[in-house]
Amino acid sequence: MTTSRPARQHPSLFRQRLEHAIQHHLDVPTFGVQELAHHLAMSRSTLYRRVQAYYDVSPCALIRARRMQAARALLRTEQSVTQIAFAVGYSSVQSFSTQFRDYHDRAPTEHAAACSSERVLVA
Repeated sequence: MTTSRPARQHPSLFRQRLEHAIQHHLDVPTFGVQELAHHLAMSRSTLYRRVQAYYDVSPCALIRARRMQAARALLRTEQSVTQIAFAVGYSSVQSFSTQFRDYHDRAPTEHAAACSSERVLVA
């Protein structure tokens, strides 16, 4: 008896499903590599290999990058840093601020202040 394996997804379909899963679970603090692999119905090692091949980063780094990109966009709004930290899946504002500073080379409050001054200049 032979078992058939599911056909391998086209790379663009995989990336689309991956990005959708991350965006959909962005606000969930416990959403990580294991949950992403489960959502995509693949093992962690397969997920790691495919993400590494398509993005040249680990799945964990990709999730963190998407959270930081979403946070940067949200800092352009009138929301507080605390609200944004929770909105992008951090349960600790301090942890969020540290990660944001490491990723963007400035604190979220500095980024928000810069965005606020840009809004004043435009208005």
